[in-house]
Amino acid sequence: MLITGIGIGVHWPLGLARAVRSSGGLTDHAAAAASIAGSIAIALAPFGLGALSDAIGFHEAFLLVPAFLVIALVILVVRPVPDQPGAARGVPTLE
Repeated sequence: MLITGIGIGVHWPLGLARAVRSSGGLTDHAAAAASIAGSIAIALAPFGLGALSDAIGFHEAFLLVPAFLVIALVILVVRPVPDQPGAARGVPTLE
């Protein structure tokens, strides 16, 4: 459990940093949207996965987890975050 927790524990800060960096200077909006999206996902994912497991079977439902990980990896490779803050939407930053 400890090793799993350490591995999972880095996802939130990395995801939040990606959202803030690609926000085009609207960092408060990006942080709020990431927080809301994360909270909704944490609340709904177990119920959705359980309902899917009842419908198609436990093993098949849990095969979606690695599929979503591959999709996330593809998104990271195809849509990298711009190097310059504010470059995503052309919003000026306060520097």
